[in-house]
Amino acid sequence: MDFTEIANVGYLKQIGKIQTIAQISVKSEGASKVLAVCPSTYVRVSETLTGEVRLAGRETLDVVVLTEDGVKRETGWTDFTDRAEIEGVTPSKKVTAMGKVLDTDVVSITGGVISLASVIEITLYAEEDCNVPPRLETADGIYAREEAMTFSQLVTTVKGKAELKTERMDYGSFLCASARTCIKGSDTTLDAVEVYGEVVVDGLGVGEGGALHPFSVTLPLSEDLSAEGARRGDTAHIKVATTEVMVEEGEDGFILTVTVEFCGAVYADVAVTCATDAFSPDYELEIASEEVKGARIKECKHIAEQISGSVTLPEGENADRVLSVCAVDLSTLSARADCGKAVVEGVLVGTVIYSDAEAGAKSSAPIEMPFSITTDMEMTENDTVDVSGSVGAITVRPSRIGELTVKAELHLTLVKQSDVCIKAVISAHVGDEMPECTGSISMYIGAEGETLWDCAKALGVSPETVAFQNPDQKFPLNSCDKIFVFRNKN
Repeated sequence: MDFTEIANVGYLKQIGKIQTIAQISVKSEGASKVLAVCPSTYVRVSETLTGEVRLAGRETLDVVVLTEDGVKRETGWTDFTDRAEIEGVTPSKKVTAMGKVLDTDVVSITGGVISLASVIEITLYAEEDCNVPPRLETADGIYAREEAMTFSQLVTTVKGKAELKTERMDYGSFLCASARTCIKGSDTTLDAVEVYGEVVVDGLGVGEGGALHPFSVTLPLSEDLSAEGARRGDTAHIKVATTEVMVEEGEDGFILTVTVEFCGAVYADVAVTCATDAFSPDYELEIASEEVKGARIKECKHIAEQISGSVTLPEGENADRVLSVCAVDLSTLSARADCGKAVVEGVLVGTVIYSDAEAGAKSSAPIEMPFSITTDMEMTENDTVDVSGSVGAITVRPSRIGELTVKAELHLTLVKQSDVCIKAVISAHVGDEMPECTGSISMYIGAEGETLWDCAKALGVSPETVAFQNPDQKFPLNSCDKIFVFRNKN
């Protein structure tokens, strides 16, 4: 008795996370201080070996520096490679990678060269190919226990990009800008996923005489991503892979082009029924089983929350005007269960550039603002939540001497899932004849929740016999319920 059909319930699984260091040298004559760094990075899987994934990537930096002549921008980039040792990886496994710059430090400024080092976090995902056998066809005298379970089936992976342009901005020449993509929702349609939200661009221009002009632009986002096989009602889990800003300068201002790259997956629910055990009252059975591991994507929720906090400036410094907020992001995002709800924790990070008119100086300070948000997503101990997100509108203002207040809108995507694992019977073959039972009556004391099939297997008779001889018994059992079977004696 072998299975004739196979149900595929593969899914996209996070298989590892590593950190790597990228070192960059940027030429900047006369630089005395780095005010801000706006990084972006791209990572790809270059090769997959047995137990190892090799990675290659590029990091690009826009560096805002302070010189004797004022504030100016420098740009640098570097290529990097790394590898991750991951058990179970094979050359045939499909592995993808996402990179994120966690932090960039200025190592030194000497001889007109700025040396920087970035910590880049790389998250690895693999397509897990899982097959669940369908129902077992049994012969006479063989009884199978069947279980119905719901898996999430990977319909397709998603990759795509959107390109958005600003109106021409008359802020003098371009100095710096950072963009943040906020996903507010996604809908699956026929062979596509529509992603919608907004892209927030904050930056700084410089006019005649070195006057700095901050700007902030919000661009509406609505993009159809190709997703072959997707159908309306499927669940889409879409993430932002990279957001990059390019500038086109002219005599009358500049235009910014923001390129957003997306990645993700589309899932559909699949209900499967398969045998998890088998027995025969008359013969011993040779049973072969196979463990199948999958996942169930239970819920995808997009939420927006407001948070606030403060930034303490270096001792002796004050800000009368905030010039720009750069490299704003969410770091160390995670979700945990608390009182049955999903709690999202993380840190809002960034850099604020400000001026002190009294001191006649410009400076910058890091933003590091921890937060904890209790959501309305219900969560049990068996659930895990994958959380991603970005910062939308953010305002930073002087509040009192040596301090700035920060208010920000967070856009979070929470995807709740649970692991599904079954031990499916893939074959059941008749073996030796069972020894004859010598008793005329058998009694079985059941445990809470046991089924008719459980009792039949324990007593070594057919389920029909148990049901016929215990007509008033209800299943599943309560604890200590008694089941009787009377046997004919020759």
